[in-house]
Amino acid sequence: MDQLLHLSSASVSFGSFWLLFGKRGHQAGVVLVGGPQKIGRVARQIREGTVPPAPLSVMQNQPKDAGAPSAKKGKIPPKQQSKCLSWSWLFVGSIIIVAALAVWRPMMTRIPIDSKVKSVSQVDLGRYLGKWYEIGRMPFSFENKCVSDVTAEYQLLKDGRVSVVNSCTLESGERKVDRATAEIVPGSNGSQLKVCFFWPFKGDYWVMKLHPEYQWSLVGEPKTRFLWLLSRTPTLPQAEITQAVEAARAQGYDVQQLIWTKHSAVPQK
Repeated sequence: MDQLLHLSSASVSFGSFWLLFGKRGHQAGVVLVGGPQKIGRVARQIREGTVPPAPLSVMQNQPKDAGAPSAKKGKIPPKQQSKCLSWSWLFVGSIIIVAALAVWRPMMTRIPIDSKVKSVSQVDLGRYLGKWYEIGRMPFSFENKCVSDVTAEYQLLKDGRVSVVNSCTLESGERKVDRATAEIVPGSNGSQLKVCFFWPFKGDYWVMKLHPEYQWSLVGEPKTRFLWLLSRTPTLPQAEITQAVEAARAQGYDVQQLIWTKHSAVPQK
């Protein structure tokens, strides 16, 4: 589930973003957030040389006589100008990042129109909680260093979310542990979750097929990029594996890419 990372919901509402230039050959970069009236008012102040040092973020090239204090109203000392420069770029960068998230998120989370992937009609969360062993998966970079004993543990939190603890054994013998939280998608009856390992990224976790007694679960996502076969035990009868694989194939997955997970508790042939 740590593999299913997408962009989180982000909505941005901000005013006009303008870059103005001062007079007398000294470029003054001014970041404004507001409507046309505010922008017009500040533009007049810039022309008149009375622009206030706050709340604007101002970048201005240092004049030759910067060493002497300025007596003109609204002029900003050189030291304060350098601070304003840093804060201006920090503010601009923040606006760009948030705006990019707002635009990118729908592109990353949109379900393809021709997607064959469907989640089961309902999942009893109380029965689904607990420890699961990974039987197989499709390749994914976040698990490239996992050589065996991949598990996932789910527990219910007081706020209604689900804690996620993914573990695996590395080639060095050390255990790699990743933690996250998951939220049930409204209207999915527990069969779809959004998993977040770090804000603002979330990923889809869809239960595509589930054993009647919750002995194994086929987990994927609508774009058929990721797939996991989980079991309550480190092994699963071949007939059950075949049933799960055929269910994944029917929903558009390239099952030839499946990697079968080793578990140290199971003798290897």
